Amino acid sequence: MMATSVHGPSVAIIGGGIAGLVCAARLGQLGITATTVFDTGRHAPGGRCSTRRVDVRGQTFLFDHSAQYFTVSDNRFANIVSFLHSKGAVRLWKGPVGVLKGRQFKRSSELQAFVGTDGMGSVAKCLASLSKVERPVWIGDVVWEPMAKKWKVDKYGYFDYLVIAHNGKCADRLMANARVPKIHELLRVRFTPKLNQKVQQMQLCSLWVLLVVFPKSLKLPFEGAFVEGSDVTWVANNTAKLGHRSAGDNGECWTIFSSRQFGTTHKARQRINLQADGAVELVLSVFRDVMYLSQDILVHFSHIRFWYTAQKKRSKRGKLIS
Repeated sequence: MMATSVHGPSVAIIGGGIAGLVCAARLGQLGITATTVFDTGRHAPGGRCSTRRVDVRGQTFLFDHSAQYFTVSDNRFANIVSFLHSKGAVRLWKGPVGVLKGRQFKRSSELQAFVGTDGMGSVAKCLASLSKVERPVWIGDVVWEPMAKKWKVDKYGYFDYLVIAHNGKCADRLMANARVPKIHELLRVRFTPKLNQKVQQMQLCSLWVLLVVFPKSLKLPFEGAFVEGSDVTWVANNTAKLGHRSAGDNGECWTIFSSRQFGTTHKARQRINLQADGAVELVLSVFRDVMYLSQDILVHFSHIRFWYTAQKKRSKRGKLIS
C-alpha cells in the first residue's frame, strides 16, 4: 500500500490527525501520491489520535487521552484498517464496553471497536508511514491564486488541491483570508454545548479530560463506559484496554471525560476558570460518586487537560460529521 512513486496532481493536506492521514492514505489508494501532510505535532503526528506515556513510581502507563477507539462502517476505510491490522498497528478491543446508568452497566454486544496496539498513537504512526508528513509545521496562510489556478500554502509552495483536516476553529481562521469566501463559509464555527439544528455551521464544544493512576484495581465490571446523567460522560481503563499491566503490579490508569455542559460551565474568557488542581479534584470527585468509590481512595498520579475544541456536532446540512 506504500507509494513507490509520486505522480498525479499535488495535494496539500493541512492537519496530520486521523482525518488528514486517512485522507492521504485514501488518495494513495486512488493513485494520487503527490501529497504532503502538514502537521503541528512536535513528538508525532496524529492530533487527537495520540497516546501519552507517563512514568509513575517505576511503572510506565499508557493513556489514550482523546480518541478512545474507532469503528468501521465503510468498505474503503475497511481496506485501510486491514492494512493497519497487517502491520500490527490495531486490534479489536474485546473488553466490556457499554453504557453505565446508575449502578447498571449494559454491554454493547454489537460494538466492534478497534484500538491501537500500543494506544491510539499506533494508528497515526502507521498511517504516517504511507505519506510525506512535514512536522512540526504551523500553516498560517493559504491563498487561492486564480491566475495560476493553484493554492499557495504558506512558504511551502503551490499545490493543485488543498484539503483542510484541521480542527474547526483553526480551519475557520486559516480560510478567513484565503480569497474563497464560499469555502470559508462552510468552515465557520460556533461554540455551544447543545446542537442547534437551525444553525448551519459547525458547532463545537469543550471538555475536560482527566488522566489518573490508581495504585490498586478498581474492580469495575467494564473497561469502557458511556455514563448517563452525569458531569462525567466517558470513562476507560487504559491498563485493561491495552493489556499493559506489569507482573505484580495492580495499578490502573483511567481516562475520564467531562460532559459538554461541564466544559461550558467551567470555561471563561481565558478558556478556563478552574485552576488545574481544582479541576482535577472536581472531576475526580464526580468519578468517585458515579462509580460508588470511596472519596479517600488513593491516587498516584493525575493530570488534567482542557480540550478547547473537543467535539464536533452535525449541522443541518448533514455535511459535518461528529
